[in-house]
Amino acid sequence: FLAIYETEPVESLLDIYWETTSEGLIVDLNADVLSGSGGATSFINIVWDFDEATVANDFVTTSFFEPVNSEGDIYATPGTARLISQIDGNGTSVELFELFSGTGSDNGTYKIKFLGDNRGEPLVFGGTSRQIDVYTFIIEVTTNDGDITEITIGGEVGGVGALKNIIPSFTDIPDFSISKDTRVIIPAVGVSGRWTTANPLNGSANTNENRFGLQYTLNRDSLTSTVPDNWVMNLTSGELTQPQDVNSNGTYTATIRVTDANGDTSPNGSGTDYNQLFVEKDTNITIGYARVNNDALSDTCTFDPSNGDAKTMSVSSNGSSVTGVWYLTENTQNLNLAEISNNTTNKFQINST
Repeated sequence: FLAIYETEPVESLLDIYWETTSEGLIVDLNADVLSGSGGATSFINIVWDFDEATVANDFVTTSFFEPVNSEGDIYATPGTARLISQIDGNGTSVELFELFSGTGSDNGTYKIKFLGDNRGEPLVFGGTSRQIDVYTFIIEVTTNDGDITEITIGGEVGGVGALKNIIPSFTDIPDFSISKDTRVIIPAVGVSGRWTTANPLNGSANTNENRFGLQYTLNRDSLTSTVPDNWVMNLTSGELTQPQDVNSNGTYTATIRVTDANGDTSPNGSGTDYNQLFVEKDTNITIGYARVNNDALSDTCTFDPSNGDAKTMSVSSNGSSVTGVWYLTENTQNLNLAEISNNTTNKFQINST
């Protein structure tokens, strides 16, 4: 008769490695397994387009994509698919997207739809978005024959699954003049003034955070920049200041730069739409003489003076005494000559060139 006994394994102090005749990559083995079972191995026609202007319910894949087998062939009879996982660049599970199934002639094909953040708002490209706002999806595909596979897409920094930045913007700040005793040349963003008209924006469609992460600087390395060294622009508010009564009169060109995603203090790569971006424009600022002291100014001005006005004076002209109201005029039209005894020589004219 046959007897079977269980024994303890033989132990050895020697390092023994067992070899097999099989070799190759695990990924190839998985593909061979899937090929043998008829399961889907990848998707075709994935075109990714996701940026900070994408709003809720927009598609982030511009066309329908569909599964194929290991030979790259599509399925004659469509199966089904569902999104079973979505994570960000930190590996944190998110709920920002959903899988949309085509119907009719698009049956068996799919798109990915953006749902918005937890408030249904668009995302904002921030200082860490290049690494964090990169999303990886696992889609479970079931073929018509019942073969089930899980396919991973996305997770590419600067590619499929990534949030793209949009260049910030602001309207040209027109040339203007200040006096030597002016300290605040451009008031801060949010304060009534030049930035209000310029309206700097970071590119996001999220109107609640479309100035988030903006930083304001003077690009002194610009070929056109001629600003004094003592001009200072506040990085976070955009306020531009100078010491009073120090700088010489003249016209200075300020190259004003607006950078998004905290890019001035936290640079994160260069050049592409998946990094911090900036926009800059020139404004000519003229420093002139100080204004007249307020005590020397008067807000009283006489219009259409009449005979007997308290402001009249008597003068002697051509040997005769005349009484009239004397005033400056832009031109020789519509002068009130009756008040000066038709003496057309007793007038002062400005802007007469």
